[in-house]
Amino acid sequence: MEQKKQRISEIKTGLDEAEALIRKMDLEARSLQPSVKAILLAKLREYKSDLNNLKSESKRISSAKVGQAARDELLESGMADTLMVRCQYSIFSS
Repeated sequence: MEQKKQRISEIKTGLDEAEALIRKMDLEARSLQPSVKAILLAKLREYKSDLNNLKSESKRISSAKVGQAARDELLESGMADTLMVRCQYSIFSS
C-alpha cells in the first residue's frame, strides 16, 4: 500500500513539473514572431488539454485506489465487522 501512495505521489509530482514546463513554453512562445507564435500556441493548447486529461485520470485512479485501500484496511483490521454491528444495532434500536 505504501508503494501505491509513493507512485501516486510521483505521478502528481510529474504532472506538476509538466504543468510548470508548459507555462514556461507558453511564455516563451508568446515572445516569438507571430507566424511561429501561432503554431506553437496551438501545439501548447494540445499539450494543456492532454495534461488536463492526465490530471483527471490521475485523480480518478488515486481516489479509487484510496477508497479501495481504506476498504482493505477496514477489512484487514476487523473494523468492518465492528462498524457493521454498530449499523445493525442502530437500525434495530430506532
